[in-house]
Amino acid sequence: MSSIFISHTATDKDIVDAFSVAVQKLLGDRVELSYSTSTEHGPRHGDQWLPWIHQQVRDSVFTIVLITPSSVHKLWILWEAGAVAGTSIASGQNDSRKVRPVIFRLTPEQVPDPFKDTQVVRGDEREAMYGMFEGWITDILSERQVLARAVRLLPNVLQEYLAAVNAALDQLKSRRNRPKSLGATSAKGALGTPMAGAEVRHRAIGVQEPL
Repeated sequence: MSSIFISHTATDKDIVDAFSVAVQKLLGDRVELSYSTSTEHGPRHGDQWLPWIHQQVRDSVFTIVLITPSSVHKLWILWEAGAVAGTSIASGQNDSRKVRPVIFRLTPEQVPDPFKDTQVVRGDEREAMYGMFEGWITDILSERQVLARAVRLLPNVLQEYLAAVNAALDQLKSRRNRPKSLGATSAKGALGTPMAGAEVRHRAIGVQEPL
């Protein structure tokens, strides 16, 4: 069984879940995906992050780094990608393809500097994901009948994947554009008239997104 580690932020859980579902439908038990928000393969309560990541890197054939408009400026993605690269070098697996970025709704200029010299795949485009999934199918599946079945499933699986990913990206965009504060409102007396000299301002408290 091949193991693939997926680096992502908590805000992009719906995207990584859609990615995981697509891979499992195409490759079944031939591939095990591990990522931090996975209830089955993620870290257990109390586990230390760095040793857990080192273990995933050692056990995986490569790491997918998901980069979205919600995560592109978060240090966690860069930190985890750095941990992956460092572990790879320390273990003697200095393979430039050990870290493979997949970007969503970003321009080339928005890709973080550490990945600008790396060939990226657009996770929100049909042709790009078709080519990536097709490559995985031919690399991982050897039995002719199983391979042929996966190829037949690919168009429908890809359609479902893109629908789920775009819905998640739209929801994240709506959340980012949501107003963080409310306007001023006047307090009123019992008779419904503004209280003289009194004005109450209500302010929504912004909650920082988890990494």
